[in-house]
Amino acid sequence: MRERPRGARPVPVPALLALALALAAGLACKDPASVGALADAGAKTADTLGAYYRSLADDLETTAELETFLGSLRGTGSDAAAQELYQRQIAALGRRADLADALAAAYTTLGQLAGSGAPADAASAAATLAKSVESIPKLDDAGVDVSPLVGSLAGDLVRALESRRLARANLAMRDVVGKVAEMVEREMPIYEGIVEERGNKVGAVAETLIGDDVLDPQPLLDQVAQWTGLPLVAGAPVSPELREALTRLGLARTWQKAHLSALAGRSVETALESLERQHEAIAQRRGLDLAQVSAALDRAGVYLGEIESIVQEERAARSAGGATESGGT
Repeated sequence: MRERPRGARPVPVPALLALALALAAGLACKDPASVGALADAGAKTADTLGAYYRSLADDLETTAELETFLGSLRGTGSDAAAQELYQRQIAALGRRADLADALAAAYTTLGQLAGSGAPADAASAAATLAKSVESIPKLDDAGVDVSPLVGSLAGDLVRALESRRLARANLAMRDVVGKVAEMVEREMPIYEGIVEERGNKVGAVAETLIGDDVLDPQPLLDQVAQWTGLPLVAGAPVSPELREALTRLGLARTWQKAHLSALAGRSVETALESLERQHEAIAQRRGLDLAQVSAALDRAGVYLGEIESIVQEERAARSAGGATESGGT
């Protein structure tokens, strides 16, 4: 469990409106340079969070397609309830990606405020953030209800709305990113379940197709040849045992993607938690240390980059398969 900074409180939608005023008319701060540096790190973290949510949505879209395919193969048809749930989850992840985008914009505005006074669109940026969390749907029927995380506003956040200082804007943003971090922490089991389900569906499809002898082993054979540095024998038959082994090798890439996604999610969670602590450090005048935020973001970027490479390979394989099929007709 992560540690909550001393004094942190739940942040409701009105608190985000407090942030809007604080951003719109912030005055002096004891350390505006630190706030600016933290705002830059916050914007990058929010961008990475958005990329993570979009990756999860892509996984769900693939799972929905595989579920339909399996239903057709088994003669049971598509599970309407499952498809409806997938579409709700995809939409819910889209809303979370929108929240991440709005958080990035608010952080950018905070950085502008720290550098040269309130930018003209400060209130608009913070209002967009407030609107993005008004109604975030649950990811599944048994999932986390995010609404309580943005509950009723306490009097100290009302005063933050009225204070019109950069220091107050820093505190308001601390509370906002703290609630986003809490949402990510509580929903992480669902996120990890999404990529695991995709892996299970890919495995189920592969098991079915192995028996029907319809998987083309050539791309994986070429890959194995590259690894060993040995040439393939042209026209050599592929035994059922070799075909199954190659299929398992292909599935390993799917599970690698699931593992990378879990690592990326945990890294983004760490970055969000570290941001919250650094907002508190500025408020307590303890100095800024972005080392943990930067390290977590670097890790998340590497993991998401590897996921994107796998996705591109999968798309290239599907395109090649489609071209071969078209050429053979």
